[in-house]
Amino acid sequence: AVQVTPRPPPCASLKTSKLFKSFTFSEARGSRLEFRAETFNSFNHTQFNGVSTGFSSSDFGHVTSTYNPRNLQLGLKLMF
Repeated sequence: AVQVTPRPPPCASLKTSKLFKSFTFSEARGSRLEFRAETFNSFNHTQFNGVSTGFSSSDFGHVTSTYNPRNLQLGLKLMF
């Protein structure tokens, strides 16, 4: 007998983007401020996570959860 195990759809690349900018306050002391912006799942495409794979289950083949939506992260770093 052949046994087939269904698998959930693969998770596509979540398209991360990063942006950095440094501002120098004093070259003599070496102090500067760094601004950082990062995005995850930039295009906000739905990424399916949980698919019910039990043949005897009443919700067989239904998507039960998704990965996180678009995230934006901002940061500042002061070096002195």
